[in-house]
Formats: sequence, structure tokens, C-alpha cells
Amino acid sequence: MKTTNISTLRQNLDQLAASRNKINYKSQPKNKQLALNLVKKFHSNNIAIITLITTGLTEECFSLQRLSLEHFFNIFALMEDGNFIDKFKNNTEHNLQKVAKELKKSSVGLTQVNSQKLEQLNNELNENPIESLGYNIYDAAKRCPHDILSLYDSVYRIHSITYAHSTIISAAKNPTQKEIDGIIISAINFSKILNKYISSINGEADT
Repeated sequence: MKTTNISTLRQNLDQLAASRNKINYKSQPKNKQLALNLVKKFHSNNIAIITLITTGLTEECFSLQRLSLEHFFNIFALMEDGNFIDKFKNNTEHNLQKVAKELKKSSVGLTQVNSQKLEQLNNELNENPIESLGYNIYDAAKRCPHDILSLYDSVYRIHSITYAHSTIISAAKNPTQKEIDGIIISAINFSKILNKYISSINGEADT
């Protein structure tokens, strides 16, 4: 692992944080506020990637980079499409509905108070069922510029099947040094793209 690459990533992440902090958060519409929150999460994910790599926990970095890419796609979708927040919010609410139903089926271990709260929640959801608007992460990626959309197949899908999920491939495969080096290079490129984009919101010159 080239330490210069890690230093470069740290510098890019510092620049990203600085660009984000220059934006007047409270003056932004809700969709952009949410996107700026995800920028913070993208930043912390990549700080964690650096920490994991430098401590030898390399396999976990692929799952984290996959998560940071989800934030990455959602940031662009939220920034570029003011209506995307409706799908994004609906996805969470729809999943909450499904989780509540499943919890009711297997509520072993819940206290009486929590069991009553769960029952109340399910009753409310049954009275006002939430229909899915069909959000998925590819839907977010499609709202990104074409060169960013290509990252969905070339990086996101590969990380998903190879390391981020418990699959026969992830059980048998160990990351190579080339792949570990590639994690940092990819993180540098993603942070550069995002920093340039966030800087453009401030009207800053390209860096």
C-alpha cells in the first residue's frame, strides 16, 4: 500500500469537508440538506476505510466503499432532482412497515411496553398502508451523469457480490494487494468527483 495514496485521500476528504462547510446549510431546500448530510456520511465512511486498511482489516473496506457509493449516488440524485426526496423517504417508510409486520410475527423478548408500541404502530400502518414508489439504488444512479452511472456496474455491483454480501464468492475469495490498492485509488477518484461537484455549488473555481 502506497502511503502517498492514503495521504492524497486524506487531503481530498479534507477538501470535501471544507467545501461542504462553506455551504449555508439552513438556506438549502430539504432535498439538498439531506444530500449534504450524506456528504458527511460519505466522508466518515472513507475515513473509516483508511483506518481499516492501515490496521489490516482489508476485507471490511469493500463493504464500506459499497455503502459510500450508495451515499454517492443518492447525493447526486437528491441534488439534481428535487422530487427524488419523495422516493427516498417513501423507501424508508415502506421498509419500516415491512419490518414492523415481521417484528409482530416474532415479538419474543419484547417488553410489554414495547409490544404495545409495536401493536400501535402496526395498527396505524394498517389504517394507512404505505405503497412503494419503487426506489432502489440503481434508480438513484440513473439520475447521475453518465460517467458516474457507469460506476454502478463497474464498482458497486462487483463489491456487492464479491465482498459486501455473504455469498459463495465472498466465502472463498480473499482480496489481493492490487484490489486493496484499488480501494484507495477509487476512493480518491470518488472524493474528487464529489468535491468538484460540491465546490461548484459554492461557485468555487475548479481545483
